[in-house]
Amino acid sequence: MEPSRIAALALGLALGCGAKSGLEVEASRTAGPDAGPEDLGPDLTSCVVVGPETCDGVDEDCDGRVDEALPLRPVGESVVFRDTDDGETGDCTTCAWVRDFVVQSAGGGMLAFWHLGFDGSDPRPNSYLRQLDGSGRPRGPIRRLDELANGSWTTASPHPDGVLVSYCGRVERGDDVTFRTLLSPGGEPLWEVRASPRDRSCGAWRPVSVAAGRSRIVTAWTDNSGGPVPGSEVLVDVAGGDGESRDWAEVLPEGDGKPGLAVGAERVVHVQATRETPRVSSLVIQAYEPDGSVRPEERSLISAIAPESFYGEPWVFPTPSGFIVHMKEQAREPGGRIVLELDARGALVAGPRREDPGLQLVNAVDHAIAFEGTFLLASAVRSPDGEFGYRILVTDERGASLDRWDPRDYDDAFGTGHFVAHRGQLFLAYRRGVESADGRSLTQLRLWPLSCEP
Repeated sequence: MEPSRIAALALGLALGCGAKSGLEVEASRTAGPDAGPEDLGPDLTSCVVVGPETCDGVDEDCDGRVDEALPLRPVGESVVFRDTDDGETGDCTTCAWVRDFVVQSAGGGMLAFWHLGFDGSDPRPNSYLRQLDGSGRPRGPIRRLDELANGSWTTASPHPDGVLVSYCGRVERGDDVTFRTLLSPGGEPLWEVRASPRDRSCGAWRPVSVAAGRSRIVTAWTDNSGGPVPGSEVLVDVAGGDGESRDWAEVLPEGDGKPGLAVGAERVVHVQATRETPRVSSLVIQAYEPDGSVRPEERSLISAIAPESFYGEPWVFPTPSGFIVHMKEQAREPGGRIVLELDARGALVAGPRREDPGLQLVNAVDHAIAFEGTFLLASAVRSPDGEFGYRILVTDERGASLDRWDPRDYDDAFGTGHFVAHRGQLFLAYRRGVESADGRSLTQLRLWPLSCEP
């Protein structure tokens, strides 16, 4: 790929999963042609290295970043941006439950999206959005994202003009269709496209990873609405800047495990375990051009990390230099987290290696984000006595463990979490279970600021 094309992609594409790529972060620090001295970033010529970085607001290691690669935990109070009685639910007793939600940075604030539960015999519009300020506090009323569709599986991705929202929506009792909507930072629709992947019902399709630019949108899909499962088919959709699909490419399963997908600046990477014996598996890594075409030489087979070791569900995320893969290890002894590092073309650079030994991940990773030299992962875990819990894992840029903590130590009603970065501040958006006076289970949505601890 020509250097000029790579540079254009680096500046034009923002990667999925709510995270900024390193390319995007670096581009945001680059001064424009009209910048003054105050816009040129830190002056590193006069910086004196005094030691490793600590949480004090000073750049001790003179790399132009402050308080980076440090453990991050909740600070202050969480903010409620969706309360238990927000949204019309009618007589439906389960419709006050938030099924899935996502928060994304947009201009000077953030946009929050969620779906409520619904009565399958009487589907109603259930997709909502709300504009938040830079601290996560509501800036306006709750609005319907769509006045017709009953939606699920929302993916919100950064876009140069706002936020690109992709989800599956059921209109009345008809077939589900894929909705792709570009919203302004204020939450106003700029355009909307409705089209099913390969003319199929999107009830069995889920957008997994999206890279959105003004001229091209690349989306990787799996064919199971509950998440990638063994034998899932994968599709790569290339759309123009108007959201209309230009090309579909079918990616056949490489193994019999759950596939992991990520869209990067140069490649779409597909990672999947393949079983060698009932107790041992290998890992297949295949990179594709953004249009879905295959380069056979860009296929890797990674052997088992140890005897009687089985690679679990992989989760693939873009990084400043390529991709990082996190997965659970299924072994006779309690396994931990396995990490692989890939370059921008999907080639193995380092790993596999074990991190967080003895930590039994249940669903690998619910959500993750790269932020100022750290990588944060939210995951369900299981203790040695069989109890289920939740952990936030904090790693460095290469996946090495820095810290892990239980969000229920900060809020005992914590449900599941989703990270969002906005203008140098990281937040953990989370679902909080609340019981009503009449015994009904209801849901709040809250936002926690995260910071290092002095």
